Amino acid sequence: MTVSRRTALKVLGAASVAAVVPPGLDAAVAPAAPAPGADAPAADAPPPAKPWKPAFLTAAEVRTLRVLADDIIPRDARSGSATESGAIEFVDFHLAVPETPESTRVQWRGGFRWLDAEARRRFGRRYAALAEAERHAILDDLAWPDKVKPEHRAGGAFFVRVRDLVAAGFFSSAMG
Repeated sequence: MTVSRRTALKVLGAASVAAVVPPGLDAAVAPAAPAPGADAPAADAPPPAKPWKPAFLTAAEVRTLRVLADDIIPRDARSGSATESGAIEFVDFHLAVPETPESTRVQWRGGFRWLDAEARRRFGRRYAALAEAERHAILDDLAWPDKVKPEHRAGGAFFVRVRDLVAAGFFSSAMG
């Protein structure tokens, strides 16, 4: 029996979600969806939400994280992808809050740089610009912590951080 990536993430992320997600946060990061059959907002409806602007992530990091998060939790027959669930906004929120140690922010910035450097070394392009098979070749070297080669340890540690926080964002959303 093979285990899908989504099932593995549910198992791995279940405990971390309970510890990481404050009550009610899923409503704060979940994208608002119109009610079925609603053509126009009611007269007393609140104004539309402003477009999301990252508080921590750079534009390049958002592009990379969107691709990476959807590689981790892709759209399937049951639900949308990590980005569709609001997981990117969730990650940005957690990295931006004052309670997040500066060392964690530095690790994330370094992880994005490592991932792009590895993609360039192997394929000559940044991670977000790679084809799916190329991205998955990199992730296959990072996704299993007990099998990560010494030269990929920094990337493996980054991948674990990303996977855990993306899964927490996804599984705490209405979609997840």
